Amino acid sequence: MRNTLLCFLLLGVPLIAMAQFYPEANACWSGRDNVGVPPGFDIMYQMGAAPDTLINGVVYKKTNEFRDWNFTRAYFVRSDQDGKGFVYLPDSAAEFLTGDLAAQTGDTIHDVLINDTDEFDVGYYLVDVVVDSVVTFSNAGVTVIRHFVNFDMLGMNPSGSFWQMGMGTSVGPTLEVTAGLWYCTVGDTVMYDRNNMNGLPGPIGVDVCPLIIDGIGSAEPTEPDVVQALPNPSHGQFALSGVSVQSFIVHDVQGSTVVNGKGSVIDLSEQAPGLYTAVVTTGQGVQNIRLVLMRE
Repeated sequence: MRNTLLCFLLLGVPLIAMAQFYPEANACWSGRDNVGVPPGFDIMYQMGAAPDTLINGVVYKKTNEFRDWNFTRAYFVRSDQDGKGFVYLPDSAAEFLTGDLAAQTGDTIHDVLINDTDEFDVGYYLVDVVVDSVVTFSNAGVTVIRHFVNFDMLGMNPSGSFWQMGMGTSVGPTLEVTAGLWYCTVGDTVMYDRNNMNGLPGPIGVDVCPLIIDGIGSAEPTEPDVVQALPNPSHGQFALSGVSVQSFIVHDVQGSTVVNGKGSVIDLSEQAPGLYTAVVTTGQGVQNIRLVLMRE
């Protein structure tokens, strides 16, 4: 009797499987970043055939960024069982929320990581994102769900930004202020194509990302010596090491300067917890470091 009742209860409760935020492998996003003004540069993100990477006991999908076909940096992304996307930033030694497929129209999702690129570097910001609409698109046997969102960062509110199940964001690993997506494929399936009305998905059987086919630019170059901030995250003080530091300027998520100075220690103990960007000048040039300030 108990077994019969248990079976009835299980059958009577729907098992809900939330859609996956990022692809599993063989994905490519391509577009154009105008850096706020033309001409800008071509930008591409590639998740290869075997992207699994273990970091601190967590499995991420490695996704490489290319600008004008030159490797620039790697992102590490993961999807959780609730439909959220996360990205791990190596220079912050922390992961951040990138989107939420469980969000409904009108919802506000707090502290979503957004990036803003220029010709030489990238800045990261935590912002509130509002879901404008949730739309299902079907074409050539392919159906996708897009969450169209808006956010305001540095006085800019990009239109046409979205999260999409199995694709990630409309630009790649994270939402972007100045970039626009042209095309995205996952395996042999088009997930987005700006040449189609509403960027419709499909058809199946198209060529996959050229980087996956011929490997152009897939080798990551040896990077110059980099400045490290330890510990990071920190409760207040960050010790800079690795390269001789000449000076630094620290900006908050709104882009305002909160600290500047010289030497190898950045003291943010008087600042509010959150994400900061340190622009560090060394004998080799200028480097940006993401600093995560925690509460005591």
